Amino acid sequence: MNLGITRRVLPAFHRRLDIPDVASLAAPKPALFHAGGRDHLFPEAGVESAYATLRAVWESQGAGDRLTTRVWPDTGHAFTSAMQAEVYTWLDVWLG
Repeated sequence: MNLGITRRVLPAFHRRLDIPDVASLAAPKPALFHAGGRDHLFPEAGVESAYATLRAVWESQGAGDRLTTRVWPDTGHAFTSAMQAEVYTWLDVWLG
């Protein structure tokens, strides 16, 4: 995580909260998270751990059906056309 701006705006924030903690603030609203299985910036093991944290929060709010997570195994740090198509479908479902 790039902590430059975070350290200036919220000192010590990064020592207490990580990306899934902050993302969980959106619960119970619908949310979609995609990651590449070959992303060197966010390795798959970390992604799966983050997704488990997110899932626990959404489920604690009775909103497990509103959380969509996916790891794209053959994708690195990218937002491919296939990912984009899935996002558009998700947006159609949730924003109608």
